[in-house]
Amino acid sequence: MPPDRCTCSRSSLFSWCWRRLRGVAPSSLASGLLALGLALPGVAYGGFYLAQRRAIPDTPQERVAYLAETQPGYRALRWLERHERHRYVARCVACEQLHGFARGRLLGEVVGPWGYQSVVDDLDDPPALEREVRRDGARFLLLPRAAASALRTPAPRGRFARVYADADYEIWRVAP
Repeated sequence: MPPDRCTCSRSSLFSWCWRRLRGVAPSSLASGLLALGLALPGVAYGGFYLAQRRAIPDTPQERVAYLAETQPGYRALRWLERHERHRYVARCVACEQLHGFARGRLLGEVVGPWGYQSVVDDLDDPPALEREVRRDGARFLLLPRAAASALRTPAPRGRFARVYADADYEIWRVAP
């Protein structure tokens, strides 16, 4: 429901309650102050949000730069989208905020069937990690750089190949 309708419906509820309890309609001043009091927190939060983060950009290039700056892993996902289009299945760790931007299948949540704890547990065991990732048909693994350090050792060679890295995330391809 739009904020103006919420304010109006709350104001109407206030008027109804006032009439029930007091037997007369509230003054227009009391109704106006209530409406202002109900609308003010939303306006204040909007100002707070704009102070914390700038306004959402207008052009596509500005939006991409904004998302790359504010969403960890967005650059890696953009790379995957450019190279694989929507034809990918990827498991990810700590990237639940990216699901809305993915055009392919991005699997990975804190809990659930694609909870990423099983991937994190298997990072030191490349054969088990490969089985875990392949179980879902994934060909790629998106990992925060700190978590990906285990894959940079000699043990996973031949099973995983790093295809992308930036300051925050790495993408690893599961060997065919």
